[in-house]
Amino acid sequence: GKQFDGLIVFPSLHGTYSERFLEDISKKRPAVFVSQKTKNNTISTVCCDNNKIMTDTISYLTEKGHKKIGFIANQQSYDDVSLKRVEIYKKCIKDIGEKDRLLLCNFDNAPDDDISVKIDSFFKKHSDITALITTTDALPYISKSVYFYNTAISSESFIAINKPKSN
Repeated sequence: GKQFDGLIVFPSLHGTYSERFLEDISKKRPAVFVSQKTKNNTISTVCCDNNKIMTDTISYLTEKGHKKIGFIANQQSYDDVSLKRVEIYKKCIKDIGEKDRLLLCNFDNAPDDDISVKIDSFFKKHSDITALITTTDALPYISKSVYFYNTAISSESFIAINKPKSN
């Protein structure tokens, strides 16, 4: 009997699935990837506009009077989404005449203590940050940082964006 009518793959991180298996299934049932295209673009995909997300976020923060905007992101070689957001962040910050305050961490593979030290160092170095954009996987480390609580970041200027994550 039929076990399912279709397949929605979310999040769709390359290297975490069998592309041949998904292609075989998509020939028999409707299949859609969410957030990233397949390597050879054989399966339908729904993506967000990363340029608009980051541009709108920076615009919102600058309208609230923030110019010293930090960004903590996950650094993964397979993660196109995070890398695009980092590039757009750098461009937007340059456009408002500021220097970037960026920390890239490997949240999936680095020991927790290493990540905590990096985040603490980031907040010590950039104590002038008044707004912070981050990926959700950084939140546990940020909330433990003593130095985070010594910044001028308010709840209205703390924005977490989702990052596709494998299980």
